Amino acid sequence: MPANCNRIWIIRSGDSDEVRTNYLYPELTRRLRMGWGGEGMALRDREGVTIPKRQWEENYRRAWKENPSPKRYSVLRRLLEIEQGDVVVMPKMPNSREFSIARVSGGYKFGPTLTMEYGPDYGHIIPVDPASVRTFNYRANKDAYAVSRLFSSWSSVTFTSEEGSIKAARNLLEMESIHSEGDPSSLDQALLDDALKKAAEAMLIESHSWGGFVLKRS
Repeated sequence: MPANCNRIWIIRSGDSDEVRTNYLYPELTRRLRMGWGGEGMALRDREGVTIPKRQWEENYRRAWKENPSPKRYSVLRRLLEIEQGDVVVMPKMPNSREFSIARVSGGYKFGPTLTMEYGPDYGHIIPVDPASVRTFNYRANKDAYAVSRLFSSWSSVTFTSEEGSIKAARNLLEMESIHSEGDPSSLDQALLDDALKKAAEAMLIESHSWGGFVLKRS
């Protein structure tokens, strides 16, 4: 992973295992696709200028004959911040037991769209390095579990720069995909060891803040 990588993006795409398995997962050989992307719903124009919210919402209404949710544009607009070298993680990709992870190879693009039953969609695209794509069971090992704990946010596009999560992501990108659960006892012990280590580090920091002394109750 490039040394300048300091962000992991969590991107939720697809509203069912069927959509993710049959349409989105096969696309990961080249690119990550995001929904709410019908014809004419790009976030940038042909000159690369970001389309304002009001104009994008008008394009949305014209394409899908309905009003977008108030936060939809602001959520999608985060895709424009993703850079080459960042890491993207996709929960429930391709199914509810697994997630996929990949290294970003370029900035945001739009189209071509996918043909769905209800019309064209998933035109928002983030290019990924095909050789970097991995898929893991949520409990494959301690690194997979550590990354999966980032999925608690309900936002469709969010990111973290937390050092432990970045380290876990780096480890996963150096492994082969793992589709089965790891040994529960060894996984639980590894997680416990990590928790104890963090608690000890926190206590050490606290003791330094008191001039090297830890106060104790009598």
